[in-house]
Amino acid sequence: SGVAECIYPPKHDCYESTCTGKDTFNTTVIDCDQSSNRCGFNDTGAPLCINTTRGAGIDCKHTSSLDFYCGKTEVGTAQCVFTPAYSCYNRFCQGSGSKNTSWISCDGSKNRCSAAADGSPLCVPGSRGLGINCNETLGFYCSHAEGDPFTASCMYPEKYSCYNTKCQGVFNNSETYIGCPQDTSYCTVNDEGFPMCINDNSTTGEGVVCTGHFSCKEDETSGIAACHKKSGLLPVWIVLGVVLAVVIVVIIVWVIKRRSSRADDRDSLITAAY
Repeated sequence: SGVAECIYPPKHDCYESTCTGKDTFNTTVIDCDQSSNRCGFNDTGAPLCINTTRGAGIDCKHTSSLDFYCGKTEVGTAQCVFTPAYSCYNRFCQGSGSKNTSWISCDGSKNRCSAAADGSPLCVPGSRGLGINCNETLGFYCSHAEGDPFTASCMYPEKYSCYNTKCQGVFNNSETYIGCPQDTSYCTVNDEGFPMCINDNSTTGEGVVCTGHFSCKEDETSGIAACHKKSGLLPVWIVLGVVLAVVIVVIIVWVIKRRSSRADDRDSLITAAY
C-alpha cells in the first residue's frame, strides 16, 4: 500500500562485511561493514552500502566476550570463531613469511595471535588464544614446550633423584642462565624471554631419575642435572682388601709363633746337654 513502516535492525555479535546485488547484478559484491551500515539496491539491482543503520549479522552463543571472535567463512559470510578456555595459554606470537623469525609477547588468556599484511605478528585483544588443557587432578605449572617457546606446555612436578640448578631464557635471551635450585623452585620466562626462578616450596622443577649407586652432577653452563654412576665393584674391592689384610695378619702371627716355638725347642736341647 506504500505506507511507511519502521524497520528495527537487531544488534548482532558478528556482522556481514559485504553486500551482493540482485537480478543482473547478483554476482556483484561490494565491501560494506554492516556493524554500522546496511545493504540496499539501486533501481537496476546494483548493491549499495547505506550508512544509516546496522545491517545483517549472526549471534554467537557465549557467556563471556572472550569466548569468541568474528571471522569469515570461505565464501566471505560472517562466522563465529569460538575460543575455549584452557589450563595453560600460549604466551608469544610468531610472525609469518619473511617475518617468521619475529615475535611479540601476548597473554593468550585474553588475547589471540594474528599477523599483519607484511607477516609481522599481532596480539589482538578481546578473545582467548591457543593453549593446552592439563590434568587438573594433578599438581602442574604452565611452561612452554621444549625447544618451542610459542607453544604452551603442562609441567607436572615429579620426584627426581637430581634436580636442575639453572633456568634458561628464550629468544634474545636464549644464552642467558640464572641460578635456580629446582628441588624447591621451577623455571619460567618473562615477557622479554628472560629466565625467572619461581620459589615455591610446594612445586618442584625439572631433573633426572637415577638408579643404583650415584652422585648428582650438573652441566656447568646449563645447570642440567645428570647422574654420576659410582662403581658397583667398590664394595667388592673393600671386602677383598679386608680379607687380604686379615690373611696377612694371620700369616705374620703364625710365623712369629713358629719362630718362638723353635727357639724354645733349642733352649730345651741345650739345657739337656749340660
